[in-house]
Amino acid sequence: MKLIAHYVKINQMVEKILEFDKSAIVRDLKYRILFITVTCIFLILMGIPQLHLGYLRVGQKSLTLMHIPVLAAVFFTGLSGAFISSLLFGILSFISAFAVNGGILSDFFMNPLCSVLPRLLFGFIAWWIFSVSCKRITVVLSAGISAFAASFLHSFMVIGSVYVFSYHRAIQIFKGAGYFELMQKLISGVLLEAFIAAVLLFLIILIVRKIKPCKGGN
Repeated sequence: MKLIAHYVKINQMVEKILEFDKSAIVRDLKYRILFITVTCIFLILMGIPQLHLGYLRVGQKSLTLMHIPVLAAVFFTGLSGAFISSLLFGILSFISAFAVNGGILSDFFMNPLCSVLPRLLFGFIAWWIFSVSCKRITVVLSAGISAFAASFLHSFMVIGSVYVFSYHRAIQIFKGAGYFELMQKLISGVLLEAFIAAVLLFLIILIVRKIKPCKGGN
């Protein structure tokens, strides 16, 4: 009887969370769990250093794609997806820093305040922007705008955490460049990452939201 009572309480708590988080595109709990699971699998595969699936080489620039599954989890599954996927993103960055030698940010990402914390903030910020904007504009357009804004801010938060928590080391590694000076040099790559995320999330949600378990589906 106690087990049944606990199950009922948990079920009621989940229902309250679902009712609170109206921004999630996927309405059904079981589909949310499935989507988060698939997203985590994608993140783990993309995070394997030897496969290099989480990065895209464009000319001299190396662009990260790891944030795209996180954004998908945020938009489709809401706050729960934001927390789980962004936390995994940060943990994978932390682990990868020890597994890969030579990366310019590897030394910094060995500190969870530089690898895990900004990823967590990224997930929550993406969720907040999407939850606010989708009340005013269409879900698909909101996803594109939110993906661009969150991705753009993500880059600033990651580099910002490097300067906040490892300032002297950052000045040494980046040859005396301050935070704003470095971001000015990186801005083209930051904008390109944000643009790719916006286009992909716009197209993904445009297609997938037609599925029945999704908000706006048939």
